Amino acid sequence: MIGHLRTAPPRRRQDSGLLPLINVVFLLLVFVMLAGQLAPQDVSGIRPPASSQGTPPVSEAVEVTLAANGRLQLAGEPVTADTLSDRLAARLEAQSTLRVRLRADARVDSQRIVSLLDVVRAAGARELELMTVPRP
Repeated sequence: MIGHLRTAPPRRRQDSGLLPLINVVFLLLVFVMLAGQLAPQDVSGIRPPASSQGTPPVSEAVEVTLAANGRLQLAGEPVTADTLSDRLAARLEAQSTLRVRLRADARVDSQRIVSLLDVVRAAGARELELMTVPRP
């Protein structure tokens, strides 16, 4: 009689217990990468003034930014004081219900902000929002 050749029973791989752990770590990494940056980063360095009262901003608004060094931006694009009124008027003419959101640095002189508000009003803005941060 010919002897039967016995084969060893298949052994479990010792690293198979790590696969679920690797999958979980990978899924957590993907989650952190996707959820980590939901809001755009503010690279302008502007510190809005603090306020004890306020309402959340309305999403449909064009943003005018006034930095501490006097630089102006309209919707993220640099503008001069002379061209701000014309460009803003063109946007407001195209969309009359558009609000204007003013983000001014807390270090800017209040008279400069009032002058900028006058320019925005002269461009045809009906509704203005002054952005502030909550006072601690």
